[in-house]
Amino acid sequence: MDEPLSRYREAVALHREGSETDPGEHLPLLAGALAGLCGALIELRRLDEALSAVQESVAVLRRLAETDRSRYAIKLAPALSQSAALLSALDRDEEAVLVWEETAALCRELADVLVYPDDPRSLVLGALGSALYELGSVLARLGRYDEAVSALGEAADVQRSLVAADPEEHLPDLAGSLDKLKAVLVERGRGGETLPVAEEAVAVHRWLAEIAPDRHAFALARAVGDMGVELAKADRLDEAVPLLQEAVDSYGEVPAAQHGPQARATGEIKGATLAVLGMTLRRLGRLDEAVHALWRAVDVQRELAAADPERFAPPLMGTLNKLGKALSAQDRRDDALSAFREAARLGKELAEADAGRFLPDYASSLIDLGVALAKVRQFDDAETVARTAVSMYRGLTRIDPGRFLPGLADALGCLEAMYVELGRLDEVLPVQEEGVAVHWELVKADTGRFLPDLARCLFNHGALHSHLGRPGDAVPVLEKAVWAYRQLFSHRPTDHTDDYLRALRHFADCLTAVGKHDVAAQVREELATFGAS
Repeated sequence: MDEPLSRYREAVALHREGSETDPGEHLPLLAGALAGLCGALIELRRLDEALSAVQESVAVLRRLAETDRSRYAIKLAPALSQSAALLSALDRDEEAVLVWEETAALCRELADVLVYPDDPRSLVLGALGSALYELGSVLARLGRYDEAVSALGEAADVQRSLVAADPEEHLPDLAGSLDKLKAVLVERGRGGETLPVAEEAVAVHRWLAEIAPDRHAFALARAVGDMGVELAKADRLDEAVPLLQEAVDSYGEVPAAQHGPQARATGEIKGATLAVLGMTLRRLGRLDEAVHALWRAVDVQRELAAADPERFAPPLMGTLNKLGKALSAQDRRDDALSAFREAARLGKELAEADAGRFLPDYASSLIDLGVALAKVRQFDDAETVARTAVSMYRGLTRIDPGRFLPGLADALGCLEAMYVELGRLDEVLPVQEEGVAVHWELVKADTGRFLPDLARCLFNHGALHSHLGRPGDAVPVLEKAVWAYRQLFSHRPTDHTDDYLRALRHFADCLTAVGKHDVAAQVREELATFGAS
């Protein structure tokens, strides 16, 4: 490679010097020599030098286009594309965006020329579609998702027009733009826009698979699986299941860890798709099928995790928790406990290796394990696990309350239940008090979501004070519980009537116990309006 590199350098030096005296003769040749030098340097992975060469070529072509735009603008576009690609390869995405934007603008200009002597219009449109795709990809990496969606949407529009004229040539590019657009929409959380893109992507991939089945079967399976996932997110569960099953079947029996990166990548997608299929079937009440799918997912992910724990243990942990919940729904308590134990073991290993990343998942898995232990009446072990989860979530909440307060609330509820089962009622009270305080904070952030839980916590706390013979402590707590249930009842009476009436009865009884007979009578009058006493 040194000999061609030397030739290109000599040509660059020659034409750079010649352009000083005869630019018309030497500038076009200089641009060509710089392009050749750039290509040679890219092959040697000397990207910084390659970028310098192509940027000089761009400057030369810009100069030429100023005097003969119809001839040189078409040559400037690929030089700009090469420059932008090298900037991205060198992790200079902010600069790459500007060059891709210039490339797209130039291609739009060229596409508007009805008759162009050196290049068919379809090639210009193809270059425009590619530039917009790359622009959207770079914007997405920079987290500028709305701009990325706009660029990728325009890329797909351009490529649709090309597909109409030559499907076989341009369908792969359209598929790529739709796949990228779909991924960005998912990342942005724009679910309502994702589904139609996913539907079109499936249609395009099916078309490609008809043309060349061996080449496009994997991409079709992935597009079908993505479509199934989006349908599941949209609660179109009956439509999601056959697509998820089709995707799983298309991946075949993958020896996940035995045949290199491609097999592992296929196994990774198959395992994730099986997990979604299992959860979708569970939501449909098809528990036997759900458990079967989730067991298959666990088998695939276990094999992957044995070969690459760092990458594949986290999804295995998540799927084991899903399997445990599906087994619990079947009342297969011992099997569920085994799944939750394995998930917690993995969580512990992951958290020990990277607490910042995995401690929240480990804490969450401990709540599931605590509940599973309680179901098989191993209350002492369940209490230990729940206490550990509470301790973890307290620490996490100090770091990020908005993210981890709901988890702390769940962990406290689990610990409360364990103390009740063990008859350690004096230890229940401080846990309930902390749970009430946590739920008040949650209600401030999202009343609609957390008010029912706050009402329940307040009622349980007040009822326990009453049970322990402390009606004076119970009254102020039950008063707040009545207030919370009254809010819920006023918005959805049919869902909350029974809970509201129960809170009123307990409140009236405690008021009577502390001698507040007038207030108790008023509460009982309200109960009478419901035909209750």
